[in-house]
Amino acid sequence: MDPKSLLDMFYRVTPGIVSSIKGVDSVTLFGTVAPLELSLSLFQVLMAFAENTTARQVFHMFNVDVSIDEFGRIIKEFIDRGLLQQDRPVEDGPSLQQFLGERVVGSPSLTDKLRRAMRQGRAIVIPDALPADLAERVHRELDLSNRWTIAEGGHDFFHYRSSSIERIEGHGAALTECSRVFCSAATRRFMGEISGQDCTGDTYAGAAWYRAGEYALPHNDSGADISRAVAYIWYLTKDWRSEWGGALFWCPTGQYIIPRFNVLVMFNVKPSNMHCVCPVAPTATAKRLAINGFWRDARKRSPSSSVPSEAWISPQVCGKSRGEVSDLSPIIVL
Repeated sequence: MDPKSLLDMFYRVTPGIVSSIKGVDSVTLFGTVAPLELSLSLFQVLMAFAENTTARQVFHMFNVDVSIDEFGRIIKEFIDRGLLQQDRPVEDGPSLQQFLGERVVGSPSLTDKLRRAMRQGRAIVIPDALPADLAERVHRELDLSNRWTIAEGGHDFFHYRSSSIERIEGHGAALTECSRVFCSAATRRFMGEISGQDCTGDTYAGAAWYRAGEYALPHNDSGADISRAVAYIWYLTKDWRSEWGGALFWCPTGQYIIPRFNVLVMFNVKPSNMHCVCPVAPTATAKRLAINGFWRDARKRSPSSSVPSEAWISPQVCGKSRGEVSDLSPIIVL
């Protein structure tokens, strides 16, 4: 098996293995076919699998001086020597891959096209994405819910206002089922394979209702939470008219995505993937409802540099800088 394919599987240390300290920098293991001596650093890597976890998660836990491909070969050797055995996460749960069905991911060629598009940073829009029955049941619970609260805030040059249910788990049978589909370990593995991102971190499913006058200014989703790897929006909006606004404007291509019922949008979170939610018109009579959230990177990455509070020109997000025009100082040429 290719070491790369081992990285997102779950493993646990083989039961019955006993360790004995041999020296300052090595440990002897018993319980395998023959006693095996490991360096202390490799023993610490092995012990990280005391609880079921993926090899990729363990790689990011340690500041190892090897590439992730080499780490995959180390894991393969652990398996070959009987130190690790494949395991399933305790709460594997349903997979989004199964819910998308044969029409979307049943064809290897279509799956490969989705994979290439996401890794290129493009947004994926899937009409009639999930089973109609689930979409209707989730819509009904959102429509009848009294758990909505105003969500307003921002950072740097970004600001938003909407109505939300922060976490839908436990807010009804259909909403709980929906949350488990998007948040399961199986779904996180599937999205990691499609997006090329680490999606093994914590995730959640929330709900958004943009009422009249509510909006989200242009943003790329990475400023407030640097662990976000892939964003998703499952629209459950019925009978929406384009003149009511509320569209997702995709800045990289200048296209509007009108909120429609049972349409799923997914994209990698990256600085160039700027987008916004256009303000909802006061004349809108339908509810702009959606389930949204992020699949997160398990790694602890360094925070991105923040914009100084006194800044009056936003930092350039996309494209290459054209350089300074020194002879026009103090005039700024963008």
